[in-house]
Amino acid sequence: MGEHQPSHAALLFELEGALLAEFGARAIYGAIPRYTHDRALIDMLGKLRQEQDEIIASVQALLRDLGARPKRKSLRRVALANLLALWAWPFSVRLPLRVSADAEETRARWYGHFQLYFQSLGQPVRAATCGELQLVKLRHAQALQAWVEHLPK
Repeated sequence: MGEHQPSHAALLFELEGALLAEFGARAIYGAIPRYTHDRALIDMLGKLRQEQDEIIASVQALLRDLGARPKRKSLRRVALANLLALWAWPFSVRLPLRVSADAEETRARWYGHFQLYFQSLGQPVRAATCGELQLVKLRHAQALQAWVEHLPK
């Protein structure tokens, strides 16, 4: 346990990609509120951003447990998130929210695959962590999608 095994190399690469995506999610949830006056949306994004901190900590802990040294931040993901959020200034927050909802669904699938992988290795604690992450990501996707569907086009 905690030892970097060759059989985990592909998984580590994918988990590191998921971590980078989570940095981007945290950044976008902090950036979009600058371009809206809707208090309910701002509050919802604030809650998602807080949950992102917990998600990032969980993914980092999982990577450390697998023997990797996880990144603590990604300036490139923050910059890209801010560029996406900037779209809302002349147009609408709809596109950044839709992109974010799609990204959350994608990460939910990733965590589901990670869960199955760990279950196949007989590692129920790691599998449970990924299962919990999958559920949070699905909830985020649903919350964002609800806003996308109800915003004016």
